[in-house]
Amino acid sequence: MATDPQQAERELAEWKALTSRYPLAHPAALAMPLLSALAANGTLCWLVSIRALSPFELVLLVAIESILYLLIAWLQHLPVPKSAHLKHQSMSWGARLGMSLFALIWLGCVYGMVLLVWLGQLGEAKALIADPIGFLGRSNIWIPLAIAVAGASVDAALDWRHWRRHGGAFVSTPAMTGAARWLTLFLGGFPFLMPMFLILIAINQLIEFVQKHTGKDSLWPMLLVPVMMLSVFGTMGWLLSAGVSGFAIGYVVAKLASECLIVFTPWIGKIAQKEAAEGGAKKGRKGVLPG
Repeated sequence: MATDPQQAERELAEWKALTSRYPLAHPAALAMPLLSALAANGTLCWLVSIRALSPFELVLLVAIESILYLLIAWLQHLPVPKSAHLKHQSMSWGARLGMSLFALIWLGCVYGMVLLVWLGQLGEAKALIADPIGFLGRSNIWIPLAIAVAGASVDAALDWRHWRRHGGAFVSTPAMTGAARWLTLFLGGFPFLMPMFLILIAINQLIEFVQKHTGKDSLWPMLLVPVMMLSVFGTMGWLLSAGVSGFAIGYVVAKLASECLIVFTPWIGKIAQKEAAEGGAKKGRKGVLPG
């Protein structure tokens, strides 16, 4: 079993590998991948709103993408020694199987209620079960799927080249993207959760800003509380009444939020690397103190 200093060193090495794979010379470097994610998700939302892609197909697209990304990540790791695997990618097969079974049961129940009961997508589900090849052949999900596979293949090649040049922990971009797709499936099961959550964050920040400039005893921040509640429930009501378009907006917002975790990995990595280094230094100083 690894001691605390060894664990701290391993965590620091992993964060160094992440920041080395995704260097962030300037915060503006986040703009391009963020704009790319916004454009891709905006296109998906538009396709659903014009009925070129059904809600069932949107969820199916994300599910297939998650499987493909994780399959590519698994193939990536075959020639890589286990000592170079990231800690979170070294989970036992038993743990992975248990987590996968729980996820499938949970997602089946949630999406059964959302897609089949609320949005009436039972016909789509029956068509997929009756003729999977024919259903996928008629669907428009092949274009975004092809783009996803092409992008994952390029990322896999870049991951391998970087690791061969620099060594250390092996960072798999497809694995991270696949994890983001799994997170999308969980968050998207409640399509109004992320829009309402973002509204709550925005108004809470506004309340703190007003409180800072008007004083803690001011009544102005309190006046924003009903605005917050009206905004949250108003957004939920509007998305519910919008039907398919409301689902598309909520689901794509959840997908975008999940992908932002990948986009901001360089920035998060720099902060985590600094904290891991400081934590390791503190433990090291404690270790030399007389007992």
